[in-house]
Amino acid sequence: MIKLIGVTKKFDDLRALDNITIEIKDGSICALAGSNGSGKSTMLRCLAGIYKCDEGQILIDNEDVYDNPKIKETCYFVPDYPFYYYDSTLDNTAKLMKGLYENWSDETYEHLLKITALPRDKKIINMSKGMQRQASLIIAFSTKPKYFFMDEIFDGLDPVIRGTIKKIMVECATENKTTCIVASHNMREVDDVCNDVIFLHSGKLVESDDTEILKESLNKIQIAFSNIPEPKVFTDLNCEIVSQTGGYFVLMAKGNLQEIEDKLKELNPDYIETIGTSLEEVFINKMEEAGYGK
Repeated sequence: MIKLIGVTKKFDDLRALDNITIEIKDGSICALAGSNGSGKSTMLRCLAGIYKCDEGQILIDNEDVYDNPKIKETCYFVPDYPFYYYDSTLDNTAKLMKGLYENWSDETYEHLLKITALPRDKKIINMSKGMQRQASLIIAFSTKPKYFFMDEIFDGLDPVIRGTIKKIMVECATENKTTCIVASHNMREVDDVCNDVIFLHSGKLVESDDTEILKESLNKIQIAFSNIPEPKVFTDLNCEIVSQTGGYFVLMAKGNLQEIEDKLKELNPDYIETIGTSLEEVFINKMEEAGYGK
């Protein structure tokens, strides 16, 4: 299990992380999302033990991660911009990582090479951006860590490889109880794979919960009227008007859905339907509540 207890990380006067306290259970695939500059990458680097917290503590399996080689061996960090030496190839990088991670799997490495068809002896710096991203993920998954910290890993990947990476993540979580924390600015990429989510804004924690619970807390309602009601009617029911075309409204409702639907039906609509919300819609709503983008 991962625990962040009152974690603060500062860069001069900037609080990149500001008193963050959360727990992330084993086997979770957790989306880490937030506004630009919210502290996502900083949190991943603190989790990986690259940055030392200025205040608070990060515990992985009840041990402090910073300056702890035993715990770091159970973790693998995939940065937004992977670094490779000039002469790095997949094979010599694999040889290096095999000496650092005792759970290294040659079987996984060969399997992923076959799937991606990447050249094993070509200099990685001469590969395309998408191929470099694939190379970093081949090495990452082959180390077989208990904890993955991944920063924008889907950037530059084609749809086929994105689907493959998601499948591997789910297999790691379900079969090996691997914990994957995936920072992303694109909620559509992680909506179908993550079971937990953390939202950050300006270094502060906005929300941390089960993905489905968050989706169920916000409901989209399509409703149509011949006799158009005043907008205040919807506001009083804790419904935000997302869009309106004549007598057709799309509402975002918070609170007890059944009570809201019953009240809306009292307005005698010609049509009413409740549809599920996406993680992106939840994210936008939470960011607006935090004062971002208004």
